[in-house]
Amino acid sequence: MLHSNTYPYVFASLAPRAYNRKTILITGASRRRWLCYCTVRSFALSAASNIAIIARNYSTLSTVTAKLRALSPPLNVLPFSSGVTSAAVVNAAMEEVVKRFQTIDVLVNNTAVFEPYVKIADSDQIIW
Repeated sequence: MLHSNTYPYVFASLAPRAYNRKTILITGASRRRWLCYCTVRSFALSAASNIAIIARNYSTLSTVTAKLRALSPPLNVLPFSSGVTSAAVVNAAMEEVVKRFQTIDVLVNNTAVFEPYVKIADSDQIIW
């Protein structure tokens, strides 16, 4: 199934101030580019105060960051140009988000590697 928009519970017209003063972290911002952009855009339109995005593709990350800043000037955008393939990278990103925004209220984990395929509850954190 191909999605071209976000789910209704994030959509701005249904919850125009639902994410006011919230910090959103989205991983995999350069994968499924259109879906990711729709997701971050919806959070921005829903009055999120802070959005941190992690992406491997610097070009896509720069484009999404610029669009968000133009869309909602009071929005704080914190871009990370990196993959999430090591715990050290993930921990450094989390520490920077918390240092800058004090909290992470919503995590959209748009990145994952499932090898070998097991239930998340049965997986090793390092592999997941």
